[in-house]
Amino acid sequence: MGLFDRFRPKAAPAAQASKSAPLAPVPEPDTPPPSPGPGAGVKPPTGQLPPRTPSMAAQAAGGKGIFSRLGQGMLGPLDNYVDEKSAEILEQATERAEEFRADTLVQVKTQALELLDTAEKRIDEKLAGIEKMLEERMRAELKMKLRALVWTLVFVLLMAAISIGYVWFKRNYGLENPRTGSGERRAE
Repeated sequence: MGLFDRFRPKAAPAAQASKSAPLAPVPEPDTPPPSPGPGAGVKPPTGQLPPRTPSMAAQAAGGKGIFSRLGQGMLGPLDNYVDEKSAEILEQATERAEEFRADTLVQVKTQALELLDTAEKRIDEKLAGIEKMLEERMRAELKMKLRALVWTLVFVLLMAAISIGYVWFKRNYGLENPRTGSGERRAE
């Protein structure tokens, strides 16, 4: 009789259900049960059991048969074992997630630093090219200024030589009067 107690719909006391199973009983609906239709009385195919509901679990725990007492005695340790295992699995999953997060963070930092190094190398190459180009332009400009100074010096020296030659020629051929300083010719 205890074997079939769990399949019979019978209300189980709430105190027994809360001790044995953590699930609360499902409240009964106020609507009347549906009338049996054309498929009423048909058993489910062999090998399939009807789905187990919380109310059926509470009913099975509240029975007086040998199997219900055995099941009731096993529910407490079984629930504890399941709780311990789920806590263990949750802890392991948390540790793995933390390791994965740490590894991913390290990989992201490494890749970011590699990208920064690559960008820094490109910027350094561009700056070196710009500095080289500016240096070449400064050298070219300096050459042009030095050439201008050299040509200016050459023309200044040429003008000085011409001036000295003109003054010498003027004094030697008597174009200038030494007393008056004018350009009249001396009488000899």
